[in-house]
Amino acid sequence: MKRNKLDELLNNKRKLRAIECNSGLSALIIEKTKIKKNQEEKEYDALWISSLCDSLLRGKPDIEVVELKDRINSLEWIIEVSNKPLIVDLDSGGSIEHWKYSLRTLYKLGISAVVIEDKTGKKVNSLFQNGKLQEQDTISNFCEKIQLGKRITKNEMWIIARIESLVLGKEPEEALYRATKYIEAGADAILIHHNKKDISRLKKFCESYLKIKNRVPLIFIPTTYSYMYENELYDMGADIIIYANQLTRSSIAAMEVTASKILDNGRAWEASKNCISINDVISYVEEIESDYSRENV
Repeated sequence: MKRNKLDELLNNKRKLRAIECNSGLSALIIEKTKIKKNQEEKEYDALWISSLCDSLLRGKPDIEVVELKDRINSLEWIIEVSNKPLIVDLDSGGSIEHWKYSLRTLYKLGISAVVIEDKTGKKVNSLFQNGKLQEQDTISNFCEKIQLGKRITKNEMWIIARIESLVLGKEPEEALYRATKYIEAGADAILIHHNKKDISRLKKFCESYLKIKNRVPLIFIPTTYSYMYENELYDMGADIIIYANQLTRSSIAAMEVTASKILDNGRAWEASKNCISINDVISYVEEIESDYSRENV
């Protein structure tokens, strides 16, 4: 059971990093990825289950057409091979009825946290708006969702409030006001979303947010401002940094190159240079089998 592990990790490490995970294989890769740099052991502390990437993997647009029941298998595969806490992206959470169902389902799975954004209506991805803007939910409606989430999950699963004010062109002060209200409603963390390379408005929000006495952990998703180093973001006020889509994006690039090389050369030899060996593939399978054997002893 991974629930509540985020609290424990924050108490021990104070600052966390999470990365997108969409399958049992990607969970294994993340589990195995550890480096030592400047006498420091570095790894990912948590897994982010992205609605964007889950939609992409199914060949669907990111408009909330993939239902939770279609994502459950992926979540179960990930849970089987990873002990890291899972943070599940639920977009707006849908209607109150859908929100209740999602909460109960994810709570039973032992998920550590869910994220809901304060937008309503047909989804427009925050990173690719093309001039289209979604409406923002009322504060009272969104607070009701947070409170319902805390009741259904018995305060054992984090409810993370994702604020879209900056994305929708509103001022940092408005985002800050929403943050205070969401915290009062019981939000366990605030994810402040920002979709510009220029982070001056994000900085302004953080400066004010850090002065709030009852503030909760602050989360960044630095997709559009990926030039910023982790330490810089932590210094700004981030407690958790989420790399939300990089693994899926890099896998798309790799598959396009491999598929093109096979067509171009009429054989797989040239493309093989971009692939791990069959022996390495088998080693992944053997590792999974040995894990199952240990669990069943």
